[in-house]
Amino acid sequence: MKIGKFLALAVGFSALLTLTLSLFALTGTKPSLAANPKSPADYNGLNKGKSDIYHLYLYEKNPDWNIAEDGAWGKMTFGTESFVFNGHKLTPGGAYSLINYVDPWPGSASVLLSSGIADAYGDIHLSGDATDLSGKVWLVLSSDFTEGTGMIGWHQAEYLFEYNVIN
Repeated sequence: MKIGKFLALAVGFSALLTLTLSLFALTGTKPSLAANPKSPADYNGLNKGKSDIYHLYLYEKNPDWNIAEDGAWGKMTFGTESFVFNGHKLTPGGAYSLINYVDPWPGSASVLLSSGIADAYGDIHLSGDATDLSGKVWLVLSSDFTEGTGMIGWHQAEYLFEYNVIN
């Protein structure tokens, strides 16, 4: 009986692998099991999953505000009470602040959500309170932001900006 279940599982896996390779041959697109941060999903970077958890992608943007190809990026996962943010391809050793930016410029009503230092691989892992999270979320150089004053510098190529605002 165990051999029969194993054979059924092996045949199913083989069929799935054959289908995946066939799609690759037809489309020329490499199959991927992970989210592609350079191509936001249909939800435009803000998605509510099957639970009360949301996912927001942040991207490095060019001066024309288009997403920088192969640029830095991050993903914020949040609920009604807390968030976790993971950023990638940042400047190793760089000090960053995740802020809830509030217009108008320079964002004097903006709130510091969390801050930290990118590791040797250019990754940063932050967490904090999400109870009043709304609008724009940016990851900026810590030296360019002061809570109560807002943005005191501007180095756009070093920042990550939300793909979609939080309503």
